[in-house]
Amino acid sequence: MATQADVRRIALSFPGTVEGKDRFAFSVMDRGKPRGFAWVWLERVAPKKPRVPQPLVLAVRVANLDEKDLLLQHHPGVLFTEPHYNGYPAVLVRLPKVSLPKLRSLLEDGWRSQAPKELAGIPLTRAPRGAGLSAERFRRMALALPGVTEGSHMGHADFRAGGKVFASLGAPGPGWGMVKVSPAEQAALIRAARGAMQPAAGAWGRSGSTLVYLSHAPVKLVQSALAAARKALDGSKPARPRTLHSSRP
Repeated sequence: MATQADVRRIALSFPGTVEGKDRFAFSVMDRGKPRGFAWVWLERVAPKKPRVPQPLVLAVRVANLDEKDLLLQHHPGVLFTEPHYNGYPAVLVRLPKVSLPKLRSLLEDGWRSQAPKELAGIPLTRAPRGAGLSAERFRRMALALPGVTEGSHMGHADFRAGGKVFASLGAPGPGWGMVKVSPAEQAALIRAARGAMQPAAGAWGRSGSTLVYLSHAPVKLVQSALAAARKALDGSKPARPRTLHSSRP
């Protein structure tokens, strides 16, 4: 018998996974955007009434509809579907009836179906040799750079010098960091990081903001990235002072 606690433990062990904030759900980050691979099933209990979460059933993405049909044929009673999921590549898993090894296999396949190619290549059992650092070590590395202080924005720790942020922790989720480098430096870092770094979403990513998956990122590469991000501030224009406007009489 599996539980939601088992789902959380297994899902969060996969690189790049973040947990949803508004419901029980798990996504893998792809270019700064979350791509869901497992979530609690919303059951239609009463006609014309809103669906409600059913904690004993988990929806899990699969590679394609052929894979879905194959899984449903081989695991009756454990896996099922419903009209709402017709034509959609996901199966519904009865947690009380699924074994832990099978649950892990389903979640891993769902994760791989949504993960970017470079991230999916990261070993799931352990970090590569010479890789992996904690949030606290990332913090110490950032604060060891000249003139750096720690601040906070939107509930996340950030690191700044001269009033400008060059790195942060905790976004898009626990286990992630961010460094702001040039687009050229970003491209070089991503190639060297073997999937443990990727651009942030949208314009931030295009301008050089780079997400770091801490547990699998090469330590020396992160240290170099932080140093480059801090050094870039020395050549940037100072922040413009905020002007206070008094109301007219």
